[in-house]
Amino acid sequence: MRFLKIDQSKPTRYIIIIAGISIIIIIITFGIYFYQFNGVLSNNQQIWGVFGDYVGGILNPIFGLAAFLALLFTIIIQSRSLGIAREELEYSKNELELSRKELKNSADALRSQNETLKKQNFEHSLFQLLRFHNELVNSLDLMGKHKSEIAKQGRNCFKILYEESSKSFKQLYDNFESGNINKLPQIKIIDHTYSLFFNQNQSEIGHYFRHLYHIYKFIHASDIRDKFHYADIAAAQLSTYELLLLFYNCLSSMGKRRLKPLIEQYSIFENMNTELLLRRTVHMELYEPSAFDRGQLKT
Repeated sequence: MRFLKIDQSKPTRYIIIIAGISIIIIIITFGIYFYQFNGVLSNNQQIWGVFGDYVGGILNPIFGLAAFLALLFTIIIQSRSLGIAREELEYSKNELELSRKELKNSADALRSQNETLKKQNFEHSLFQLLRFHNELVNSLDLMGKHKSEIAKQGRNCFKILYEESSKSFKQLYDNFESGNINKLPQIKIIDHTYSLFFNQNQSEIGHYFRHLYHIYKFIHASDIRDKFHYADIAAAQLSTYELLLLFYNCLSSMGKRRLKPLIEQYSIFENMNTELLLRRTVHMELYEPSAFDRGQLKT
């Protein structure tokens, strides 16, 4: 620690000088007296009284002044000592405040570093999940199972699969009189038709939807900031027909309990082409508005 350098030896030297001068004055006083009176010691008591008056008259004021100056310099020394102590205390206080700020800055930097590292680890894991998701999509192959002129591999499979699920839904309407089927709750109709479709195509889409749920669960369960940003990144990986199939998957017993709340929480259908839904108005009402509009999200 740096200390203020103040020379405290000068007042002490002044006191020594005053004491020295006082001694010299005493010697001179006695010297003058003995020189003037031939240095003979008298046996006369009256002469000793006069000598005492002489010495007291000269030395008492000098001793009084010397004592006053010594007291004054003592006060000066103490004042300076107190001033030094005060300055050192203030300096220590400033150093402590500086240390506190440096410690806080270090803690903030460490916290920021931890946040950055946590974010990097989260993003690495998420992008690994998204990479595997795309590998699942690219591995889809409907060759030999569906007769169609459209390519039956990769993302093109979802258009075929959605058209197949739509046919199942329409066939159900054709098999019942319109009046009777309209009395059934839409959620039951969807669950029935989609369940039949899912069971027929589980080997192609079962793993796909389980993995998609795992992606959104991973985002939702994390303590990362701006979860909506990462949910949007995941949603951007989904094609039009993937979103449409996801829409009906979440209305069925396969996705209603776990995946549907996440869809509504992160507005996954915000950019979906709802015109391609089987019964647009009726079916959209089966979701919370927040699934299509983040502004409708309940706080």
